[in-house]
Amino acid sequence: YMFVENADKGKFILRIAKNTKKKKDLLFEINLLNTLKCLPVPRYVKDKKDRYINRFRGHHYSVYKYLEAKMPQKITAHLLKEIAFFLAKFHNQTKNFNGNQQRFAWYTFTKERADEFEKYLVKKLVDYRDEIHYLKSEVLDNVLPENIPKGPIHVDVRRENVLAVGDTLTGVVDFDNCQIGPYIL
Repeated sequence: YMFVENADKGKFILRIAKNTKKKKDLLFEINLLNTLKCLPVPRYVKDKKDRYINRFRGHHYSVYKYLEAKMPQKITAHLLKEIAFFLAKFHNQTKNFNGNQQRFAWYTFTKERADEFEKYLVKKLVDYRDEIHYLKSEVLDNVLPENIPKGPIHVDVRRENVLAVGDTLTGVVDFDNCQIGPYIL
């Protein structure tokens, strides 16, 4: 991300995606954010050719309007309440959202996927073999039931992805991993 200011048009953030980020995933995020009304989220800007996403040196990039604020030093009870209201509004406004494509579900672990993660992690973190086996068993023993309410979810709401002025929520950012999934996540 890079801050860009234009004297005539205002302040913007230039977002350069990792080269592993697929255009369809970026469009899912942008289309989801475009469905939101009156919520403090990134507002992407189209270029002169009516596109949200462009490419430069193998990377997708996009631009969104700058949100005035900064990351809070801590999450107070008042700010936590505002975040909870934000999530309720976000879920209500997007309950009928159809992304028209399946997005990778980062937090859905089938036995096969858990086996893949375990194999990879044990190779990289040999000294933590027992802990990795334990975490895998916990993940598989605590799979969420299929019939719980689902819809678009942010997945990564935490202090680093919240913007505030004082005790007032002014933005929620980093929708990189947003997906359709259980609201409880």
